[in-house]
Amino acid sequence: MEKFIILISLIFFLSINAFAQTSFGFRTGLNFNTLLGELEEGEAFEINNGFHIGFAFNRQFTDIWGARAELVYIKKGFNDIYNGSSSVVFRDRNDRRITHSGIADIKIVTANTYLNVPISAYGRVTNWLEVSLGVAPGFLIASRAKGDLLFNSDALNERVEVILEHDYYRDEAGEISDRAEGIVTVKELATAKDLTIPSALGAYYFQEEKNANLYKIFNLEAVFGLSVFINQGLYIGGRVNYGLLDVTNKEADFSFEDTTTLRDDKDKTLIFQTSVGFNF
Repeated sequence: MEKFIILISLIFFLSINAFAQTSFGFRTGLNFNTLLGELEEGEAFEINNGFHIGFAFNRQFTDIWGARAELVYIKKGFNDIYNGSSSVVFRDRNDRRITHSGIADIKIVTANTYLNVPISAYGRVTNWLEVSLGVAPGFLIASRAKGDLLFNSDALNERVEVILEHDYYRDEAGEISDRAEGIVTVKELATAKDLTIPSALGAYYFQEEKNANLYKIFNLEAVFGLSVFINQGLYIGGRVNYGLLDVTNKEADFSFEDTTTLRDDKDKTLIFQTSVGFNF
């Protein structure tokens, strides 16, 4: 279905009338982003802010309708919150992996940066109101997150508190963050052994091997927009981008309930945009 939409869009633009009027545009504004997907018990996606800036190429066929292609730099951040039962892997002083069960309180604030190429048809309902509909292929160019992990277990002498500092492109399995400034040491009550945890963890710290980056490079969204024109060129607008593809790789999407178990779910983007723009 997605390949069919892209093909139709390309054919549409290649068949543009040679006498159509050409114009260019610019817009910038804020995003309100989240994910839609299957959640674990105790998990929630929260809306987070981002921004976008983009340029447009417009082809107006008649006074009523036309087509538009854009290049948009966009940050699609969201919050992933989890509070519930969890099995977490720690290491002892001999670097042996030891799993403990307890209650985890996790917050991860993700900032994914894309280059989007929205392709849409637009129509003027009135002289001041424009409606647009299309698709937006997107290419991930940066993927980072920050957060924290609080972990309580009856088997440990104190609560574990560490920072999460993730670079989903660069981080490797078992790797700590570059910002780790020290070691958090807790003791197993039953064995009196010391467990060592870096103060800042990388994206794949709990995994023994990295099979893929968590977020996929390519995404595709359906786009619906409304624009209100203040004069012939200046406008304010709103858009909804709804993801058509799963943005996470199943080979790297691990559960909060068990940090060694992969999840089989689909996570899709949902974005609300507000923009100020100008057509030349």
